[in-house]
Amino acid sequence: MKALFAIACLLMISAASSWNIYAEVSYCQYASWKQNVEYNGGSFVTYQGHHYSSKYSGNVGKVPNVSPVEWIDLGSCNVVSNGFISPSGNNFVANGGSITFTFGANAGYTIREIVKDCCNNLPVTTTSYTFTNVVEDHCIYIYI
Repeated sequence: MKALFAIACLLMISAASSWNIYAEVSYCQYASWKQNVEYNGGSFVTYQGHHYSSKYSGNVGKVPNVSPVEWIDLGSCNVVSNGFISPSGNNFVANGGSITFTFGANAGYTIREIVKDCCNNLPVTTTSYTFTNVVEDHCIYIYI
């Protein structure tokens, strides 16, 4: 299943000073990885802007980018312009601060899924999300 997604990841620079927030829109060929799904050997998923292939059957709950024994990283998705997230690129937020991301699909496309912090889905009618009191890493993915 093809997926287009916008990604906004909060990456810690220093818990005492600020956080770097990166956002982009990408085209990914495969459906997004789900924590509670069992993947068979040869299954394909998208996770954090990369395509992955499952090496073994019975692969449940193994995060692709931290489980190289279970997953093969097939490379990055391609940056496209069929959706948007703003702000994009690198953004810096002070520890304890907040940031709002606005996102959507361009004409002819619709939002299929919005996933926050890996496993929490937001309603597909959502057009923005605010991270408040930022004191740890976060991610938001918009699949179109």
